[in-house]
Amino acid sequence: MAEKESNTMESIPSPVEALEQEKLDVKQESQQEKKPLADTTSFTSESDIEKVPHSKLVDVTKPGRPDQTRSRELRKLTGAALLSNAWLNRGTGFNLEQRRQLKLEGLLPPNCETLQLQSERVLEQLEAKNLVPLNQFNILKEISSTNQTLFYKVLIDNIEKLAPVVYTPTVGEACKRFDHIYREPSGIYLSAFHNKGRFSELLKNWPSKAVQIIVVTDGSRILGLGDLGTNGMGIPLGKISLFVAAGGFHPEHSLPLCLDAGTNNEDLLKDKFYMGEKQKRLEGDAYWDAIDELCDAVKSLWPDALLQFEDFETQKAFEILERRRCRQLCFNDDIQGTGAVVVAGIINGLKIQNTDPSDVRILFFGAGASAVGVAEAIAAYLETEAGVPRERARKAIFLVDSKGLVYDNRSDDLPSHKRLFAKTDKDLEEIGFESKGASSDKIHEALKDLKSVVAAVKPHALVGLSAAGPSWNKEVVKEMCKHVERPLIFPLSNPTDKAEITAEQAVKWSGGAAIFAAGSPFDPVKLPSSSKKKVSLSSSFSSSSSSSSSDEGETFSSSSTSSSSDNEQEDKKKKRVLIPGQANNVFIFPGVGFGAVMSKAKYVSDAMFTAAAKALAGTVSEEQLKMGQLYPKMATLRETSAAVAAAVAKEAWESGISGLEEVPQEDWVEYIKMKMWSPEGEKEQGVPGEIENVAQSEE
Repeated sequence: MAEKESNTMESIPSPVEALEQEKLDVKQESQQEKKPLADTTSFTSESDIEKVPHSKLVDVTKPGRPDQTRSRELRKLTGAALLSNAWLNRGTGFNLEQRRQLKLEGLLPPNCETLQLQSERVLEQLEAKNLVPLNQFNILKEISSTNQTLFYKVLIDNIEKLAPVVYTPTVGEACKRFDHIYREPSGIYLSAFHNKGRFSELLKNWPSKAVQIIVVTDGSRILGLGDLGTNGMGIPLGKISLFVAAGGFHPEHSLPLCLDAGTNNEDLLKDKFYMGEKQKRLEGDAYWDAIDELCDAVKSLWPDALLQFEDFETQKAFEILERRRCRQLCFNDDIQGTGAVVVAGIINGLKIQNTDPSDVRILFFGAGASAVGVAEAIAAYLETEAGVPRERARKAIFLVDSKGLVYDNRSDDLPSHKRLFAKTDKDLEEIGFESKGASSDKIHEALKDLKSVVAAVKPHALVGLSAAGPSWNKEVVKEMCKHVERPLIFPLSNPTDKAEITAEQAVKWSGGAAIFAAGSPFDPVKLPSSSKKKVSLSSSFSSSSSSSSSDEGETFSSSSTSSSSDNEQEDKKKKRVLIPGQANNVFIFPGVGFGAVMSKAKYVSDAMFTAAAKALAGTVSEEQLKMGQLYPKMATLRETSAAVAAAVAKEAWESGISGLEEVPQEDWVEYIKMKMWSPEGEKEQGVPGEIENVAQSEE
């Protein structure tokens, strides 16, 4: 497609050209002093924002190539200062000519190495004996802080092994110990106590002039670990690494951000190493003033950037999303991202069960931000794709919290976010629950424990988002199996020790019938010898998407025929191992973010998340479905993210909220892939001067 932006793969400027660019920057900056700030018009709904021209919603200046958007200070770096900059440093990857031009001679070992060889050295370090995941996390963190090109080369090429190290579940342990393992600054910290009124000024200290993706947390609800204050910065750091590695953002266009609004964690307040404000959390107007100042500052400085909210306290997470979702490009991964990844699993799970979506019943164990967000995402999918009215769809979704079934006549006061799914006496009658004129208190008492609720609801799927740890016992699983031949068992709480049930327990207690997916990785499980996997796929629900290779010899076969062949019997035995599926948000958020930014979307709509869920479900082949797989392999994460991003960008275009001037001439997936950054591309765009990558010169 015709574009005004420079192609990111063009040759980089020479030192002379860089000097001319520097002069031009000075001239432009003097002219921009008189320019008004980006428009900060407020909107209250998606319909309001659609009426406003895109030019009113974004700055006319679009981020270009990294070498064009770097500050003059970065473009002038040489010598030891250059080696200290993680964005520009290539370590031993600088060739002899680069070393001469950039005053690096003598500062590096003589041998010039390829990026591949550098990567192999890192892998050798990571695979050393007796290294626990947190040790690997620290090694990768150190490399990331010194050489981002090398860090992302290692991460992208080994994403299946290292995604659990840079993010869940290892990042949870890293956050708990963040103040004790801290080594060097990363990201931006904004104190709601001492930086009030100066957020915009402090954000300008970030060296990148063209931020496209920001992940922000206030540390109030980190994974299933609770209030960790500024120790929660590990989450934005981990998510940014996946936005880059899986989504395709350029590292220089990313920003991890932590809003320090205090902490109510007494252990942290007493810890001499805790690095955040040692004050109780702000509440009320003071807190909301800080949120608004942060969001407004981001929009003013980087109008086209996507702001992703992460791990905020449940009620505040909903309120922040409602306040900001139609005012700037943003989303909440806990609420919307989790919803999309679970919808994808439900889509494929119902195909395996041969269940019509209009007949489904889903039970949630946990009723926080993630659970309600997922529930509403499923209701939206059932409405738009299965033709089920939204209210009826909500009636098919049940929530259980610490007090039992979320029921509108309970004696306690239900928070607003739970009321959408609170069940009435009539709702219970419709599913066959006989109250026999019992009082509300007695009904509540009868539906207080999970097994009783499962018996009453007869759900096709049980979804855990409670962060309660082991809580689904053998009786609960067996009760699920009474009503559905192949129940969907989704313990999605992170990290692993917060999961409601293990893969081994689900398989053992269900006799191998459970279709399992978790939020964190689990080890392979040997299927019971008596388990029967007979899956009938209805043609009306068959997958129409592209397929990817299956895990031969690793996962069970869903259907089997008798054979007297010893070889075939041996093959069967080898295949009777379940590789537990992982319903990880990483399949969704990188693609949603990249697709939204590359389509220049005005905002992130609900329809874009539905498109993302369908695209994710579509990356699983029919053969994989027959083997009980709900999600693609983590090894194909970058391909999966491209498919998700393409679906999101296409939906933005078709719904009229894209700022692209014309539809790409390429296929949407090819368009997205063309825009994705890769470490190998740095040989053309990442280093000052007209210099070639040593790998190319050696070849």
